[in-house]
Formats: sequence, structure tokens, C-alpha cells
Amino acid sequence: MFTFLSLIIFFGVLFIFGWQLVRFILSENRIEALIPLAVVVGFGIYLSFLNLFSYLIDIKINFYLLCIVFVFLTYFLFRFNKNKGRAVWGISDKWKKILFGTAALIMVITGIIGIRSISGDETTLWHLPFASTIAEGNFPVKAVFSPNYPSQYHYGNLLFLAAISKITHLPVWFSYDLHNSILIGVIFLLGFLLIKDFCKDNFKAYISSLIMLLGGSLNFLYGIGGLSSLYRKYILHLPDAAPFKFLSDIIFGKEIRGILVINHSQIAWIMLGFALTIAVIYLYFRAINDEKNWLKISLLTAIMYSFLALSAEVFFGAIFIVFLIYPLIFAILKKNWQKGKFYLKTSFLILFLGLAIASLQGGIVTQTIKQTFFGESFPTDYQFSITPEYLLKGLIIDTDSDGAFISIFSLPFFLGWGW
Repeated sequence: MFTFLSLIIFFGVLFIFGWQLVRFILSENRIEALIPLAVVVGFGIYLSFLNLFSYLIDIKINFYLLCIVFVFLTYFLFRFNKNKGRAVWGISDKWKKILFGTAALIMVITGIIGIRSISGDETTLWHLPFASTIAEGNFPVKAVFSPNYPSQYHYGNLLFLAAISKITHLPVWFSYDLHNSILIGVIFLLGFLLIKDFCKDNFKAYISSLIMLLGGSLNFLYGIGGLSSLYRKYILHLPDAAPFKFLSDIIFGKEIRGILVINHSQIAWIMLGFALTIAVIYLYFRAINDEKNWLKISLLTAIMYSFLALSAEVFFGAIFIVFLIYPLIFAILKKNWQKGKFYLKTSFLILFLGLAIASLQGGIVTQTIKQTFFGESFPTDYQFSITPEYLLKGLIIDTDSDGAFISIFSLPFFLGWGW
């Protein structure tokens, strides 16, 4: 009983803090927007601060200390937000039931699947065992297999698992499944929120967010190649050992498994990475369309973006490129150079601050910079680099082909991850 009460209090503190912070920075009053943003911002800021301040204070103390600090911050934010009016629904009762009913259903199904099964990630040294060591004070985070070396891994989600387990005394495996089930629902709601801000239509945003969960890659294009297999087999009557193999390629990818969101709902770093990615993109568009509050929103976005480097460095890199290119494309297509300059200024601020924090906070980006520019060495099977040689070889490992590299410039990479 005490365990679940602790869980409710812990999540409640982060959620209410996120709610008040989002209202303060975005001046947001729509409940359907506040709910997913409160979750991802509350969790994201807590984890970012937990990681940064634990270099100064023992992480086992920080798990609890930050919660206390957040309670006081929430109180002051509540006082500031009193003049912002009451939070109200921006959608009808019908859409409230449809939207949050769907999110709840997705969360429950994902949670049941997670509790009743063991995913490959859970059994590896890098996940549940790693999270357990962090909960017991492994900070600054050291590699489990080589404790003399700092971790060169995206351990952001492991901080969350460690925090849940330490504060509530829930087993790490349950924290893992709970983490995934919550975030899959948040991803769906954030997708709806982001898309609706563009199309202003509930139905289109709802369907698009569902497609994002159930699609999420370009692997469906393998179906075009499947047409030739079917034509050769059933029209020309030529031998073809596997005419329907394209169906497997559509679902699971070819050389590499694509980012099919719902198919990766049991992989914690991907769930946290997706939630942070959509939140960062949403906050970016809020910043460039709000010249009054753009600085506040940009600072929040930079913090969330920097933590993305500790959670899903592939998404961190993709956003870096997009935020640099988007202002230029906008200025050229719209012929609005004034706004384009403002967008570029916002992008530079977010990327500069985000990269500055990411380079110091630990994990892959920090250790890669040390290795590449300062000559620090790591165990042979532990090497990772951002040099052109490694980039051209590829950064994604194909586990189905004995660990061979898949080039980031290859067609399989583009179809599976290039969404």
C-alpha cells in the first residue's frame, strides 16, 4: 500500500509541477494540451536536473531532494499563474472521450503486454541491471562491464527507472513496464496536439496521431517491390521462393527494423526519446510563433532538447539538422526573410544551449566529444565516434547480421528511420 501511495505522490509532484510550469511559460489554458505537456515536461525537467545536480550532490539524496524542491517551485508557479485564468477544455465532450479513451486503451494494452512478457532490452546488461546500479548510487554513471570508465550510453530513461524504484521501492522490471505504458499514451496525445496546431481539425489530428503510432516509418514502400514478385509468380508463372516476403519487410523492415512506434513500445529509451522529440518540436513551433514569450519557451526547449541527447542521440542529431534547415526553407518558400531570421535566431539559441549542456552532462555525446577532440580512450568494444569515417560507415548496428554496420546513407536506413 505504501509503495503505490509513494508512486502516486511522486508522479503527482512531477505532473503538477509540469502543469504549472507549462502554464507559466506557454500561457497555456487548454486542458487537453496541459495533460501531455505536464507529463513530459515534469518528467523531463526532473530527470535533467537529477542528472546535472547529481554531479554535486549524491544521487541517492537527489532522488528525494528534487521532489521537495519541485513542491516549493510548484507553489510559487501557482501564485504567478493565478492571473492566467482557469484551465478549460478546448475540445467537445465527444472528443474528450474519444481522445483520452484511445490513449487509456493504448496505455493499458501496452502495460499488460509489458507485464506479461520480457522484451529483449530488459534482459541486457544495459537496461534493468544498469538502472539498478544507478538507484544504488552509480553516479557519475560508470559502465557496468567496465567500472573504471564513464558510461557511453543513452542512460536517460534509466535515471527514471532508478528514481521510480528508489522512491517507491517498486521492482525495476515493473518500473520499466510502467514507464513504457505511460509514455506511449503521452506520445499519442502529443502527436494529436502537434498536428492539430497545424490543421485545426480534431479528426485529422486524431487519425494522423494513430498513423504515427501504427506507421512511423517508410517501410511500406517495400510493397512496391512486392508487386513485381507477385507479377512474376502469378502472371508470368516464373519461380519465386518467397513472393510474399515484402509483407514481412513492410512490417519489420529489411536489413534493419524500422521505427514502428507501437512495435517499439517495450523499449524504454525509444519511448522516452519519442516523447521528448515530439515535445521539443511542439515547443519549437510555439516559440517561433510567440514573439512575446519566445525566449522563455526557447530556454525550456533547450533543456528538454539537451536531455534528449542523453535519451536518444539519434533523434537529437535529427532535430539538430531539422532546426537548422527549417528557417532557411521557410524563408525561401514564403519569401519572408524577416521571419526566417527570427526562426533562425530561435533555432541557434535552442541548439547552442542544448548542445552546450549535452556536451557536459555525460552519456554518448559527452564521451564522444572527449574521445574525438581530447584523445580520451575507451575499451575497444566501447568505441563510438562522430568522425567522418564512422559517419560514412554508419551508426546503426544490424543485430540480424552479426553486428554489421548499416550506413546512415543507405536505403534501408532511410526507409526504416528516415521518417
